[in-house]
Amino acid sequence: MADWPDHIAKWAVPFVAGRLEVVGLNGGQRVATDLLQTSGPLAAIQLKSDRSSLKANDTDVVRVELQLRDAAGIPVVTADREVIFDITGPVRILGVDNGWESSVQPYQVNHVVTWQGRAMLLLQAQDQVGLVTVTARGAEISSPAIELKIE
Repeated sequence: MADWPDHIAKWAVPFVAGRLEVVGLNGGQRVATDLLQTSGPLAAIQLKSDRSSLKANDTDVVRVELQLRDAAGIPVVTADREVIFDITGPVRILGVDNGWESSVQPYQVNHVVTWQGRAMLLLQAQDQVGLVTVTARGAEISSPAIELKIE
C-alpha cells in the first residue's frame, strides 16, 4: 500500500457488461471477495429489516434497508429514484438517508432519493403493541410489504 499516497489500491478497469469478481488472497488463502454484476433495467424495490420484532418501549429501533433491483434480483446502482415509504402501525420515523455525504435531504420524512440504488429507513417503536407494515414505492415500481411485530 506504500505505493498509493492515500493507501487505497486502485485499478482502472474498462467497462464491459457482465461480472467482475475481486478475490483477496493472503498466503494463497482466499480471505475476501467482492462481486459487481451489470444489472438490467430497474424493475423492483426490495426492503429488508435487521429484525422482525421490537419491544413496545419507546426506544427499540429497527433498520429497514432499501435496494433497487432488476428483474433478476441484481442490484441496480445506476438508476436512483425518489421513493416514498408507506408505514402503518405504532412506530415513528427516526430518519431516512441514502448514505451520500453530499445529500441535503431532510431526515425525518417518509421519502428519500436513493444513492447508488440504496437508502435506509430507521423506525422507533412506540409504547403500544401492534403490527407494523412498511412498503416503498416510486414511479412505476413498489416493494412487497414487510411486517414487524411490536410486542
